[in-house]
Amino acid sequence: NKSWSRLYRHKSKIFSDIPRLMKSLKLFLNKSLDIEERFDQVVKYQGKSHIIGIGVGVASAILHIYDPNQYGVWNTRSIIALDRLKMLPIRIIGIGAYYVALNNKLHEMKEILKTDLTTLDLFLGYIFDKPKEYFEEYKIFENLEEFEGDLDIQITSIKSFDKEILLKKIKKKKPLKEFQYTIKQYSRNLYVIKLALQRANGTCECCNESAPFLRMEGSPYLEIHHLIPLSEEGNDDIDNVSAICPNCHKELHFGENKEKKSDDLLKIISKKNSALNYK
Repeated sequence: NKSWSRLYRHKSKIFSDIPRLMKSLKLFLNKSLDIEERFDQVVKYQGKSHIIGIGVGVASAILHIYDPNQYGVWNTRSIIALDRLKMLPIRIIGIGAYYVALNNKLHEMKEILKTDLTTLDLFLGYIFDKPKEYFEEYKIFENLEEFEGDLDIQITSIKSFDKEILLKKIKKKKPLKEFQYTIKQYSRNLYVIKLALQRANGTCECCNESAPFLRMEGSPYLEIHHLIPLSEEGNDDIDNVSAICPNCHKELHFGENKEKKSDDLLKIISKKNSALNYK
């Protein structure tokens, strides 16, 4: 599975405090504790043993490697595949509680297919990789950036076509095809947004350039970016948000150097918050 991609992306955050990481992993793999409690303590952002950068994908993959007969993998691929198969559990409150429900469903599928959880994960990956035409035209995105990223991937895939080929394809009129997209949005703390904009004072906190234009009411236009996305259990507080220009915002999501740029921005925000006593 691709659960480890997040581990690579956030390795600098995850391995910044090795003693704490080892302590958290020891708790997380302690089978004498309820799995729901372990998930809530280690994966949930407010958990006592939470490690920044470890989300449900990495956490469930660690559990699966630790005991492949008991723990299944929870990531975007498995969620979308289960949804396509009409076997996705109803969403319930609590990260730990939902993992228990999801893991029970994976065990149910394992028994139906007479296989093991590792092979089942490969099967769900196969379902995920199937063309959309095999399933109803329905797709879930965690946020608007993810939706735009999917569109960006589609555009990038045709960038090698020359002008003549593109013009020919445009002339081939096809009936408009309707798709149903669902975008999950998260409520934002308006006071955090206001404080971040005040901290930026009209200057992009990433490139240090002035805001590209003024809003209709006269304030500098900057966009709020969460350093760790809310969809990945990032916190909605002043330590995890930045006020940046649209160009930097797009680069942080889609640029080839987005990982380095994100790490640099995290350091900038940390220094600014310390200097301004935003703690």
